[in-house]
Amino acid sequence: MTVSSSPVLVLGATGDVGGEVVRLLVAAGEQVHALHRSPEQAQGLAAAGARPVLARLGQREEVAAALRDVRRVLLLTPPVPHQLELDRQVVELAAQERLEHVVRISASDSHLRSPVPWARAHAHADHLLAATDLPWTVLRPSAFLQNITRQSPTVRRGVLPHTAGRGAVSWVDARDVAAVAAAVFADGPQAHLRATYFLTGPQSLSYGEVAERLTAGLGRRVRAVALPKAVYRLALRAGGVDAFTAAGLGAQFADVVRHQVDVDVTGEVARLTGRPPRDLDTWVRENRDQLV
Repeated sequence: MTVSSSPVLVLGATGDVGGEVVRLLVAAGEQVHALHRSPEQAQGLAAAGARPVLARLGQREEVAAALRDVRRVLLLTPPVPHQLELDRQVVELAAQERLEHVVRISASDSHLRSPVPWARAHAHADHLLAATDLPWTVLRPSAFLQNITRQSPTVRRGVLPHTAGRGAVSWVDARDVAAVAAAVFADGPQAHLRATYFLTGPQSLSYGEVAERLTAGLGRRVRAVALPKAVYRLALRAGGVDAFTAAGLGAQFADVVRHQVDVDVTGEVARLTGRPPRDLDTWVRENRDQLV
């Protein structure tokens, strides 16, 4: 891995992907500026070896100031109703600054006509970035294995609720997506100029098959329980998920995954990082304490 003299600004630096990108880039000797919103986050980022940068996405002057100090950026925005506006602002400011490289985390189901709100937002943002003169690379990961961890309360009770029917997902570990991002930054913009990579794990698995792997890995039975879309949304709301996210997840799994129109397995993680992506069995072993 080569080291550039220009700093990287990591957006989403406290999340699963962004946090791992920070760790990998710091370990490689890169100068990393990490966006944050609170003193507690700043302490953790500084301890990880990054330079904490206090700025809120959506606040134009704050984001502009953060971008003026760097030449490269990991563009990663949260799935919120105004996600596209956050992306639009960063893309516009990055173009004004003529940054050397924008690496954007999109989604494998990115589509302008998607019923999933964040998939639509990702598609529009990808088009906005493509319309600029910036050197960019877009990464489109499939569903994260970490999403299963977020269902740990029901998994502990032996239940894996879903609304995906027999549809399968090419589950990917967020750490593998981060490893690709770090490798792309290390290779430099010319090696991945205006390239789009679909990132998946090594297997495409239905929720029934995920439940079987959980059963084997945890040593106790976990059942996949199929729910109607409306009931699934209500279950998410009862578990504390906000209305926007619950509706989006319902659409993602009932309208996209159920009909098997998401991306199939690719070999891009191995090609770009030089090692295979983690599989579900490995992930279960590593996260067993959170699931039992």
